[in-house]
Amino acid sequence: GLVVRSIAPKYLVKPPSAVWSDSRATLDYQNLLDGKVPEEKSDGPSVVIGDDPLGIALAKLAPSEPDPVVSVNNIASELTSALSSRPSECAIYVSIAQPQALSQIIEACPEERREDLCFINYGD
Repeated sequence: GLVVRSIAPKYLVKPPSAVWSDSRATLDYQNLLDGKVPEEKSDGPSVVIGDDPLGIALAKLAPSEPDPVVSVNNIASELTSALSSRPSECAIYVSIAQPQALSQIIEACPEERREDLCFINYGD
């Protein structure tokens, strides 16, 4: 005779109960479609700590003249001089190959400017 079996999935997959997404992306896209595009900001002057090839290349990308490059070996004297030649709200890019120098760099940076530190590395 004929045998009929019910074939049910071994595991039932429950759809997610919540979607974790950022509604700002949707709002930004809708604003773009509506022609409400935010004003583009250009890169301004900055200071680069680290005279390795990445730091030197970054300094050359400056919009007008190359940014000053501060050597980690002379950070105490060079950083003060470099910061005095730049606007008070400029970025301070840190590109170093020696992670042990980080504490020295942070200590040499004035406390009120530490929030301007931007750390960049090779990704090794």
